[in-house]
Amino acid sequence: MAKISFKEAARNSLEEEKKEKQYKPISIKPTIQHDVRSVQRIQIPQGKNASWVAQYYTTWLGHLASPLLHVKEDEEGNYKICMMFSNISLLELSYSHERSTQDRALYYITGGIFENAKRNERGRLEFRQIPGEHECIVAIHDYMPSLPWFVYKYTQAKVHLWVMYQFRKHLENCIQEGKTLEPKEFVREKIGPEAETVMK
Repeated sequence: MAKISFKEAARNSLEEEKKEKQYKPISIKPTIQHDVRSVQRIQIPQGKNASWVAQYYTTWLGHLASPLLHVKEDEEGNYKICMMFSNISLLELSYSHERSTQDRALYYITGGIFENAKRNERGRLEFRQIPGEHECIVAIHDYMPSLPWFVYKYTQAKVHLWVMYQFRKHLENCIQEGKTLEPKEFVREKIGPEAETVMK
């Protein structure tokens, strides 16, 4: 398989999203829309793929943010990032079975107090392996935050960049040390039927 650069992989990801939206009716709104687009590149262990990265990331995130936050997973592979000692979710990620493969894991942002439910239509988190490389891009597309834009970019956006930096360094260190990484190494809480919300 021919190798492609990170820029080409990121561009291909964005171009694919544009093609999927080209036939969607366009609505003109008078206010300025500030949607979030973020693309990060990370190394992944040999033999692993984008699907593994997505599962490992959510488990690792719950470990990193403990005891402030915890991550819940349901049987469909959907996630809720919640405040500790509360069922209040900050973000809800719904796994797209139709559009995901071993080399691409796609989650729609479908809820949580950090999501602007009125304006968010196609916000999503994507993990995509770069063909021919032991690397993966982690991208956020079209996410509409609930926070005012000037507040978001100096708070939530900064936290996201810091978290992704920590995740990248964590993987790099584990790869250098030859550690075998599996999501089960961390404790992850399952979503019980009584705690599930609509995540379709």
